[in-house]
Amino acid sequence: MNRRNFIKQTCGACLAVSGMSVVSTLFSSCSTINVYKTAIQTNTIEIPVSELLPEENAKIIRTDAKHRDILLVRKPDNTFHALLMQCTHFDNALVANKKGLICNMHGSGFSFDGDVKNGPASRSLKKYPVTIQNEKFIIQLS
Repeated sequence: MNRRNFIKQTCGACLAVSGMSVVSTLFSSCSTINVYKTAIQTNTIEIPVSELLPEENAKIIRTDAKHRDILLVRKPDNTFHALLMQCTHFDNALVANKKGLICNMHGSGFSFDGDVKNGPASRSLKKYPVTIQNEKFIIQLS
């Protein structure tokens, strides 16, 4: 094999390996968060505490009555809050992954605290208080 072919083949192999690394990183940051389906009762949502596994820090809550999903979030101090998964820029649905929430329409990003990480959104997400009663998370929607 001549030098030119050797360089072409080794460079091609290096690009393929680095490309797989980039794709792997992208997929890991897009890991999905599990969904729990339930109903709204008198402006509250109840979820069994057992539905949020010890290794989970967030759970998407889906109801037929709500236009957008709600994200139940466990904070580092083991307290909880919930976020409406609706972009404050253009009311688009948000996608949650292991790093935060993203709006696929214009690229706004939000932290798990609901704060804007990058625009064009400029307002934080709507936040709901969460309490624990009788082994259930209670999300107060009003």
